[in-house]
Amino acid sequence: MPAVDALAAGLVASRAVAVGALFVIFGTLMVATAIAGPTIGDGVANLHRGFATLIRGAFLAAILGIGLWTGLQTAALAQTVGAGDTLARVPTVVFHTDFGRLMLLRLALLAAIGLALAAGRPRSAALFAGLAAVVQAGHLHALAIWHGPSLLLASEVLHVLAAATWLGSLPALLVVVITVPPGSAMAAVRRFAFIGSGAVLTVGATAAFQAISLAGDPLSLAATAYGRMCLAKLVLLGLLVALALRNQWRLRRGADAVPGLGGSIRTALMLAALVLTLAAILSAMAPPSEA
Repeated sequence: MPAVDALAAGLVASRAVAVGALFVIFGTLMVATAIAGPTIGDGVANLHRGFATLIRGAFLAAILGIGLWTGLQTAALAQTVGAGDTLARVPTVVFHTDFGRLMLLRLALLAAIGLALAAGRPRSAALFAGLAAVVQAGHLHALAIWHGPSLLLASEVLHVLAAATWLGSLPALLVVVITVPPGSAMAAVRRFAFIGSGAVLTVGATAAFQAISLAGDPLSLAATAYGRMCLAKLVLLGLLVALALRNQWRLRRGADAVPGLGGSIRTALMLAALVLTLAAILSAMAPPSEA
């Protein structure tokens, strides 16, 4: 039993790390190309060094997370005993299961991101990063239930892309706030607010739709473990929305409010880590609709 619990915990942690890292790669590239570029320009060397450090760190975390996730999922699927047995089964899982093919697609997209950045094409890299984030929808419940296109699958794709846009951008926004002058930072944050508002609404609406679709009507959500986990995730998303609204209200004070945004963004990052962890747990749980 302890070994099973350790395996489940490892799967949740590695999944959260891999997905979170892919979100950060996409969010950083989006902020760099669509937010900081038009409002701040290319003349702030420290800002671009900060973005580059974020991307390098996220790349490393993504590769480590994907590798660990693949190994642990192999152990769970093949019920292996020991590291050697697990490693021997990894090629079979990677090349002959839907899970493995999704992992290969992620790695191919990571390679495409790296090549695009090396070629000086950050917008192409951002596109590949968005696709790498959206691949996460393949691990969610819609395809497992219906094995094809569905409204739930469309909701999961939108949910993942909006979450990557919103939560994945937080580290890069923090770099902007602590690196550039308050006036320039305020312009960048205000520009992000237009994109972020749509992402926030999409995340909230799709999360509620998925909770009701998979766990039952709102009144019965608290009756199952899956439903309670959905409610916990919705509460955390609500706290993140409240923080975002508070930050927008503070920006009405002008550039003087920018230095105070750093602490708020750090709090949002901690909440985002919890959201990703709960999402990883939910992805591993069988919803009542599958029972």
